[in-house]
Amino acid sequence: MTDLRESWARTTAHLSRAAELSTGQDLSQFREYLEHNELQLAADVLTELADEHGQLPRAFWEALQYAYENMGLEKNAKVCRFRMYEAEHGFVEARLSLLPASAGGRSNPIFTDYRPDWNIGNRTDPGELELNGARVSLEDCEHIEPGGSDVVRLHPTLPEEWGHLQRGAEINMHEGSRVVGKAVVTRVALRREPSS
Repeated sequence: MTDLRESWARTTAHLSRAAELSTGQDLSQFREYLEHNELQLAADVLTELADEHGQLPRAFWEALQYAYENMGLEKNAKVCRFRMYEAEHGFVEARLSLLPASAGGRSNPIFTDYRPDWNIGNRTDPGELELNGARVSLEDCEHIEPGGSDVVRLHPTLPEEWGHLQRGAEINMHEGSRVVGKAVVTRVALRREPSS
């Protein structure tokens, strides 16, 4: 019973820390769930508020990640890890369409944390095509089947290489040299490094 109490106390502390960092938000529903020991619902309210009202600091997502992990909710914790990355580096949102296998696409679906390369228009010094890596997080679904499409967030390995992209840009997803998907950029929210 002591372990359960300690786990509850740790989760509550992490949730309270996240709530402190979400300044300017209406936390009444969060507090109500917390008061009734509905910890997962309280965490979900914080996640929804953060996604609706813009970027919150890495520390917010880190506290929320620890709370979800403590509750054994790995899928939710993974979303928080992506949001932690986004708080520091940003992201590119796009509508991704996978090519069907019959058109040279993949034969299996993709899931969050898929790590393909992308043709975003960059070239090497000799003028050859340069592919750029970015992890994918699926926003509205569990997976995307070949031939299917959905909204994704791309988390570039080197965000500075993606800074030229604009809304409406068409980019290709690669596995090696093979194009396996096409995406249209719907939002660019990359963090810019301050100029020296």
